[in-house]
Amino acid sequence: MPAQTTNLFLLEDLEDVGRTSELAQRDLDALRAVADWIKAYIVKPHKDLGRAGTVCPFVPGSLERKALWLAPEQIADRDVPEVVELMSGYQRLLLDAQSTDGGDVIYNVIVVAFTDLPADRAQGVFDDVLQNLAVPSYMEDGILFGPYYEGNEATALYNSSFRPFQSPVPFLFVRHGVVDDWKFFLDDEDWLNLWTHRFGESGVHALAEELRRLPWKRMGDALHERQPAPLRHDPPAAVQLPVEGSLPSLAGATGWLNSPPLTPAALRGKVVLVNFWTYTCINWLRTLPYLRAWAERYQEQGLVVVGVHTPEFDFEHDLVNVRRQVNELGVDYPVVVDNDYAIWGAFDNHYWPALYFADAQGRIRHHRFGEGDYQMSEMVLHQLLAETGSGDTDQGLASVDPGGVEVAADWDSLGSPENYLGYERTDNFVSPNRSILDTSYAYTAPTRLRRNHWALAGDWTVGRQAVVGNQAGGRILYRFQARDLHLVMAPPAPDTPVRYQVRIDSQPPGAAHGTDVDDHGDGTLAEPRLYQLIRQPGPISEHTFEVTFLDPGVHAYAFTFG
Repeated sequence: MPAQTTNLFLLEDLEDVGRTSELAQRDLDALRAVADWIKAYIVKPHKDLGRAGTVCPFVPGSLERKALWLAPEQIADRDVPEVVELMSGYQRLLLDAQSTDGGDVIYNVIVVAFTDLPADRAQGVFDDVLQNLAVPSYMEDGILFGPYYEGNEATALYNSSFRPFQSPVPFLFVRHGVVDDWKFFLDDEDWLNLWTHRFGESGVHALAEELRRLPWKRMGDALHERQPAPLRHDPPAAVQLPVEGSLPSLAGATGWLNSPPLTPAALRGKVVLVNFWTYTCINWLRTLPYLRAWAERYQEQGLVVVGVHTPEFDFEHDLVNVRRQVNELGVDYPVVVDNDYAIWGAFDNHYWPALYFADAQGRIRHHRFGEGDYQMSEMVLHQLLAETGSGDTDQGLASVDPGGVEVAADWDSLGSPENYLGYERTDNFVSPNRSILDTSYAYTAPTRLRRNHWALAGDWTVGRQAVVGNQAGGRILYRFQARDLHLVMAPPAPDTPVRYQVRIDSQPPGAAHGTDVDDHGDGTLAEPRLYQLIRQPGPISEHTFEVTFLDPGVHAYAFTFG
């Protein structure tokens, strides 16, 4: 997309005063609201979506490639033909754009936000515009327009009660059509015919691939339709799980815990569940209760759970820290320490958590990336154990009762995504003068924060992975919306605790305190790990979090939410 187009903005441009200086404040506020909604909602998984993955699967790829652009438009005084012509201009711009990633033009997206369009008029305007624009643009150029607005009752493909198209500001999402779009057209013969004409043979292959997955869709449907007994299921007929490859070697480990070294040959004849983890990852922590339950429940039937600890932060390379967390978290199954990423590379893995399911012949038959979908994962274990003759596909599902940080996120109220604090990966840092990298600096905090923005106050050094408090009294402030707020942090050295004090909207947290804080807001950082500082009861709303460190030396790495 041409960077010189002044009306198009990347998400990060919205914090660049030079890029936005000529924008009306209403337009800037609207674009920021859309950007925050995309980051906090569209690119996140949702438990009620009806399938694994993000609400919009290709948006993360667009963001990664810097190929998603925002454009503000005011149309309240324009008639339908004028708006059609306006959107045709964005269609032409998308078609003329050069690829941002070696020919991968499908990731180019323009989000046209209508900053003066009232929500109650959005549906009527969009219906009129798309009636004139949608079919010819797709038939001739393969461009799709998606309407998003408050009150949009369009549903998710796999869950008719889920509404993924309700945005805080009305906008049209302009993108290239892709072969997988057939799923959106099943109830519209005209559109399905257009899709068939455009994709031809590649469309046939896409349909064939989906047909191979249909048995698993039926399994998921069976689980959702069960009413009174969530811990049991009526199993469908056994299906043939595909062979995805051979179980890679676990050689290259830098250590083992809870077990002598295990090789694929030694594991032959066992069903093996390999899970990649790092002990501060909130998504893995919320998966852990299920891993523990499966390891205990199915051990006698021939299941071996193996945890591959591949560290994210510097302190997670320390075997002393890993061993402590293995004990404190109740990880009793074998753990291989993968400090050099050798096993991570052998699996070509890219995620925490990631689960790989291998059968008794050492063949990988299924995988799962990210948290959730636990019933499906356990049914895969049932299937693989049944193939060995030692399991039963008709046995019930394990009973799990998580507590503390292991409790599943409150996805319905979650409005804040994970955010790192080191300069390598942080977003929305808004202290005046921004980051002074790798240098001690006295920061001040703004008087107000927008949602998902954060700031420092006091003497801090902003490093690549973490921010480091140089003096007592340093503060971190964060505007968030979530039931739970966690902070990954470490003391300056072993046996050097750091006291801290938490406030929410300038008050002690009271009943909203997390497991690592009392109701007065007081806590102590004694070891490097994830700390739960807030767990709100009752209705969840937006708040300002503040933590003050009463001793120097804290290393703060990342906020996560639930």
